[in-house]
Amino acid sequence: MSRMLTSSLLLGLLISSACSTPPPPPPPAPPDTTAADTAAINKLRNDFEAGWKAGDADRLAALVTPNVVSMADGQPTVSGKDAWLANQKTQFAGITVNDVKIKSDDLKLAGSYPVDAGTFDVTFTPKAPKAKPMTMHQRYTVILHKEPDGAWRLYRDIDNAVPPPAVVKK
Repeated sequence: MSRMLTSSLLLGLLISSACSTPPPPPPPAPPDTTAADTAAINKLRNDFEAGWKAGDADRLAALVTPNVVSMADGQPTVSGKDAWLANQKTQFAGITVNDVKIKSDDLKLAGSYPVDAGTFDVTFTPKAPKAKPMTMHQRYTVILHKEPDGAWRLYRDIDNAVPPPAVVKK
């Protein structure tokens, strides 16, 4: 009797499992956007260069998030797009930008918040009588953000001067 009950139960399980719906397949892996993201971030960096060369604060402000934070060497922290734009306008009011070169040394894609680090040189002439051009050589680390509209923008920025080479004493 016990054997018959066991056989009946096994047969019932086999029939019910044969009639059940198989589990759905796993969702497809998300597409690899590494190349497209890298190209878009490189374009953003080039757009920053062009905006600086043009001395165009409004053009640059289009490249930052509404909650941007900038911590420039020797300057107070600037928080928010409006404050960032005002800071850029103040800078451009006192200088004429002659050239800008930004060089990325290390771009790490990390979802919607990649990190880019490198150096930049800005050659500018103060707007003062008989002023001579000057060049700043700086290091930077930025965090970017992919906004809901799909555009990459500057989210956090910190930079400082590259110190001159140390003199080696013998």
